[in-house]
Amino acid sequence: MKRSNQNNLNFSSQKLSIIEGKALQQVPNAPKCLLEILQRAALTNKELVYVQPSGEEKTQSYQDLLLEAQQILAGLRKLGLNLGDKVILQINHAQDFIPAFWGCILGGFVPVPISIAPTYTQQNNTVQKLHNAWQMLEQPVILTNIELAAQICSLSKLLHLDNWQVETVEGLKDNQPDLQIHQSQPDDLAVLLLTSGSTGMPKGVMLSHRNLLSMSRGTVQMNGFDSSSVTLNWMPLDHVGAISFLGIMAVDLGCQQIHVPTNLILKNPLRWLDLIERHRATISWAPNFAFSLINERLREIQQSNWDLSSMVFLVNAGEQIVAKTARKFLKLLGQHGLASTAIHPAFGMSETCSGITWSDGFSLETISDDTSFVELGQPIPGASLRIVDENNQILTKGLIGKLQFKGASVTSGYYQNPEYNRKSFTEGGWFETGDLGYLDDDGRLVITGRNKDNIIINGINYYSHEIESVIEEIEEIDISYTAACAVKKTDSQGDQLAIFLSTSITEQDSLQQLLKQVRKTVVSKVGINPRYIIPVSKENIPKTAIGKIQRSQLSKRFEAGEFDSIIASIKSSNKASGSIILKTETEAQITQIWQELLGLEEVGLKDNFFELGGHSLLLVQAQAELEQRFDKQISVADMFIHSNVEALAKYLSEDRSKEGTPPEGQQRAKIRQQQRGASGQVEIAVIGMSCRFPGADNIEQFWQNLQNGVSSISFFSEEDIRESGIDPKVLQNPNYVMASPIISNTEHFDANFFGCSAKEAELMDPQQRLMLECAWESLEDAGYNPLTYSGAIGIYAGASMNTYLLNNIYPNRHRLDSHDDLRQISLDSMGGFQMMVDNDKDYLTTKVSYKLNLRGPSVNVQTACSTSLVAIDIASKSLLNGECDMCLAGGVSVQVPQKSGHLYQEGMIVSPDGYCRAFDAAAQGTIFGSGGGLVVLKRLEDALRDRDRVYAVIKGSAINNDGGMKVGYAAPQGEGQASAVSEAITIAGIDPETIDYVEAHGTGTILGDPVEVGALTKAFQGWTNKKQYCGIGSVKSNVGHLQIASGVAGFIKTVLALHKKRLPQSLHYEKPNPKIEFANSPFYVCKTLSEWKSNGSLRRAGVNSLGIGGTNAHVILEEAPEQVVESQKSEPKSS
Repeated sequence: MKRSNQNNLNFSSQKLSIIEGKALQQVPNAPKCLLEILQRAALTNKELVYVQPSGEEKTQSYQDLLLEAQQILAGLRKLGLNLGDKVILQINHAQDFIPAFWGCILGGFVPVPISIAPTYTQQNNTVQKLHNAWQMLEQPVILTNIELAAQICSLSKLLHLDNWQVETVEGLKDNQPDLQIHQSQPDDLAVLLLTSGSTGMPKGVMLSHRNLLSMSRGTVQMNGFDSSSVTLNWMPLDHVGAISFLGIMAVDLGCQQIHVPTNLILKNPLRWLDLIERHRATISWAPNFAFSLINERLREIQQSNWDLSSMVFLVNAGEQIVAKTARKFLKLLGQHGLASTAIHPAFGMSETCSGITWSDGFSLETISDDTSFVELGQPIPGASLRIVDENNQILTKGLIGKLQFKGASVTSGYYQNPEYNRKSFTEGGWFETGDLGYLDDDGRLVITGRNKDNIIINGINYYSHEIESVIEEIEEIDISYTAACAVKKTDSQGDQLAIFLSTSITEQDSLQQLLKQVRKTVVSKVGINPRYIIPVSKENIPKTAIGKIQRSQLSKRFEAGEFDSIIASIKSSNKASGSIILKTETEAQITQIWQELLGLEEVGLKDNFFELGGHSLLLVQAQAELEQRFDKQISVADMFIHSNVEALAKYLSEDRSKEGTPPEGQQRAKIRQQQRGASGQVEIAVIGMSCRFPGADNIEQFWQNLQNGVSSISFFSEEDIRESGIDPKVLQNPNYVMASPIISNTEHFDANFFGCSAKEAELMDPQQRLMLECAWESLEDAGYNPLTYSGAIGIYAGASMNTYLLNNIYPNRHRLDSHDDLRQISLDSMGGFQMMVDNDKDYLTTKVSYKLNLRGPSVNVQTACSTSLVAIDIASKSLLNGECDMCLAGGVSVQVPQKSGHLYQEGMIVSPDGYCRAFDAAAQGTIFGSGGGLVVLKRLEDALRDRDRVYAVIKGSAINNDGGMKVGYAAPQGEGQASAVSEAITIAGIDPETIDYVEAHGTGTILGDPVEVGALTKAFQGWTNKKQYCGIGSVKSNVGHLQIASGVAGFIKTVLALHKKRLPQSLHYEKPNPKIEFANSPFYVCKTLSEWKSNGSLRRAGVNSLGIGGTNAHVILEEAPEQVVESQKSEPKSS
């Protein structure tokens, strides 16, 4: 690599601060658009290397990249995109991002990369940026990958949005390559990059094909790069350096590229050096703080043995460069072959397509630790710079003024923002960078600070007046006397945020509380944690004659030490308060780590890491520090869940000697075992069952459908939908899915048999009617007549939301009472009271108890989707407690009208085609429908004594709730799920290796299935590391999601499988969801019907059910013991 002479430039005057860069070399037949450089690279044998979060590597040739981009192009065109349409990229892995980026380029679509949010379940800066950009760009398609799709889709609900269209790279790649590639013109818009906006609305930097290629060629011409170069990028994928300098330029060169997840390096910065050596990388980039992170690993650097001699161009840019930091880095790594001239300071921004000046003047020999401002070199060929005063008059060299650029790599402006364009460009076309600087004696650029009101910390832009405005929303703050400034301490590695404010509060405790409130407000609303919050008098806030705060004066006074006494006083007050009492050494160590990372004097035990100012960078650093200090593996997900000191300390203190064992579940099981007393009886017999499931009016039909692999989803005609009273307009929506799982004869009911009048039957919720029918049939199946049985029969069950009431009864409420038209529902009238007892959930089980003379406990259960399995758990415990002699348990769900479809919306949990593809890569959601089921339970020893037919045996069960330590109320949480499974296994007293099958909740959602399988795996691995010995399936693939009745549907399926000794298949499964690691789990998906072999032990299974809101249930089943069964009588037994 040969570098051209930087000093061979055109100076308009040797004394004026203006430099016109060399002309760009004209190369014959040079590509004129980005498409052409990718086509050219595809002719080479060079590759892209994608390092995975696990550290593994995948490679892709340029030819394969072009092919994959063409597949994505085909998918984008199928979506109906037109030339010039914007596509927001929300993609967190380079192997997905880069083909998606180029797929847009090939079609003349404009990629708009946006940073990945730390979480999509609540409002934060990145989510707001995404929302604002989506609005600004007129609601474009959002392209992501499967890993993030469900979370990003959920934003439509969080933000109350329509037309929120989310597509996945994986889905678009499932197309034949589109060979019709659009030939863009040089000045066509190629990429739109978003920068922070002072109003909260991002600014769209427009970069053309000419801009990006000019940056690439000017940089190559200046620095002598060629196809033998090897670029290594670990910056975020939406960063201009990752896209332009280490992306497009690498394609233009046709050289090898290495792409590394940002968090992999932040977690262990030395991995950067490992990868430089491994791939013999020659070019890479990092902001100043990354060099600091490596400098802190002194002992490891000294003990390592890298060969870093290949690295010749290590860019230091993106924030203020600290000479002492860079020199220390070079000294430490010089022993590993890194040249003393390897670091190259640079200046660039999104508006200049990344770097527009590059320096070769930084070395150990030429720069000292005391250098205040590091020179950033001279402009690339094709670009010019100048330093001007407030009137845009060029200054003489050495004088500080405004930095401006002009050239082929400089943006033409901001997307649909004429006002900001006027502010940003002079009449002569010079671009205002917002930076202050000067040219040194050698004509090299030196940056001294910012002229605009934005602050750059860790490479992120923040606007002063945005920070000030959120602070002044606090009542006790004096308006117009708040200043947010970038400051630097002599021992600091870069700029820090200092807040100066005025308040009338003087009492110390009250002042401390106010400062805490200010910090929390800035963190939550702006996303940055102030390093200093300094209360001063109004007189100490300098203003101009027209009242504008002079922030630069405050910064200078701060750096001169003028406010040190105030800072010391605040620290002293914090320590004096002494309100934090640390109970354990673990809490003390975590607190210390957080204080150091967050720059805080005080951290409360229950203070949320993110509310204290933590962000993704600090989170990864905290993760690495915690793993090193406690010698334990901690995932980022763990830190999201356990996000305060107290919770994290408890988590780290748990004994996880058996990986995956949830201690809480085991502990709960032991307590229950102790409370059972001497008898120790836990086994419950299933002696009767009944059901109304889609496609099956009884148990026999249900089993036939299961073993024949029947999908019982009904698909409707438009006429069906109209006859159901659905608005015909909905049929015009292409996303309306005319399908649902339905049951037969919901409008039929033998009122006389159950002692109901015709009017009562008509008014009664079909769910109550169905519950009555199933109750009688299940007892009949068990061989008992409830009307004559002398013992106590209990019932535990639940029902779904009553849509019959909403759609049928309420609109006709005037017919209920001739004395009251019930315009407003009232329980005072006879009609209102009757409507209540026949339709409210509260009366579901007691209606059955009344009609069938059941004298045991009668309890309505409501835990959302897990209701009916929770009812089975509670009924089992009721039997063991001696509260009844037999017990019915289950649930019912009837949608009215049944023949109605659903509107598919990306991000919601319903399927786009009416099928539930549990565990499959193509899974996109579930489908809700109607059904009901009840089982009859009895203590096993009593059932054997009474010679009852036993279908199967409940060995143990458990229920719990996820609690509040998860990202959202409706979100799944693996810890809670695993704990319930572990507790049930422990109660059952079995080895999970003897469990042959698990009936999963298995909704077929992108996120839900991986979390559930992960939780099951974690629970099982508390006992065994055996792989793929246990089948898994979901009845939802057959009958859909029966809501409240879904748990009992899975339970009955599994009981029948044990009884018949056959394992039914789980339908619609072809290829595993890539987020489920079946190979490293105990599970395999049951793809075909198979004989259930005993393998030398009793057949056993688990049934899992999970409810929105976090209530989890798990039941362990075992095949029935050998028994002599009394022949069935024509009349049920009375006792």
